[in-house]
Amino acid sequence: MIKEMIFQLYNGYRELAGTGAVAVLFAISVLALILTVPAEKAKERALMALCVIPACAAAIAHFIGAAPGKETGKSAKARTVIAVCLAALAVASSGKSVISPEFTEKAENSVHIPPGVYEAMECILEDSNAPGVLVMPRWSAYFESYSPRFTVTGHEASNAGDEAVIAFELAKKSPDMRKVASAAHRQGCSYAVLPDDIWPDEPITKFGYELFAECQDCIVYKEVSPP
Repeated sequence: MIKEMIFQLYNGYRELAGTGAVAVLFAISVLALILTVPAEKAKERALMALCVIPACAAAIAHFIGAAPGKETGKSAKARTVIAVCLAALAVASSGKSVISPEFTEKAENSVHIPPGVYEAMECILEDSNAPGVLVMPRWSAYFESYSPRFTVTGHEASNAGDEAVIAFELAKKSPDMRKVASAAHRQGCSYAVLPDDIWPDEPITKFGYELFAECQDCIVYKEVSPP
């Protein structure tokens, strides 16, 4: 449980700051709190040590506050300025800024769709307003979440029927494309999106589909006529 808490703590701040370098600042801050905060404030010290940002802030504040010591005048001010600069340097070098472009620019592919699948979906939607599509079972969620215009065939299925036939055949390196194409035609699939690393004995182009587009890691076929 403690290990999981530490892992969540580390990951939470890593998402905010961008790198794991902040872990060093956090560790040093906790060590500073343990060594400098009075024993009568052990409870507050323990609570601060459990939170990354408060722990770092408390240690930096303590460091800046202790910098002048018993001195007054210009010397004390100079030491305070140096302490502030050192603290700023430590924070600046501990991670990436949360306002840096890589964190503020809009993501083009928010659901992390494989580039080739994304390209295939775009070219199909440009060609048809409401396409029926045969896809690999592992890609069906991408198509359904990307656009409601798709009617998807190719889900994982345990019951008998075309979905089961398609899922069973496409799990092979050498699927029987006659069975796949026949099921796709019955399901009204005007397009088929297949990976380029399967090696059927006979291509799907022999069974009523033609090559429509070649994308990264996948190929799009378009129905021309039922077999």
